[in-house]
Amino acid sequence: MADSAPILTLWFLPDDLWQRIERLLNRFDPPRPRGRKRAPARPSLDGLIYHFRTGCQWNQIPEVYGDDSTIHRTFQRWIKIGLFEMIWSLLLVECDQ
Repeated sequence: MADSAPILTLWFLPDDLWQRIERLLNRFDPPRPRGRKRAPARPSLDGLIYHFRTGCQWNQIPEVYGDDSTIHRTFQRWIKIGLFEMIWSLLLVECDQ
């Protein structure tokens, strides 16, 4: 029986793709000048990718990605401002394998 090629799965964004997404974030969801600092966006996005790729419940997202409630709030904010659709479209184009 021949060895099959490993299935590559995107769990963490490559740096070059992250830089392109970061430009979208800076344009459409820039840091607030005052108030409570937001959680870092990159691990939140990696957590969202994990959530959607595995179908797990929000509270089952591994802690390496951050707090599940924070990831969900980030997702809701990005949905509300239309940013998540832009990010996900970019991911689909770049990671279509």
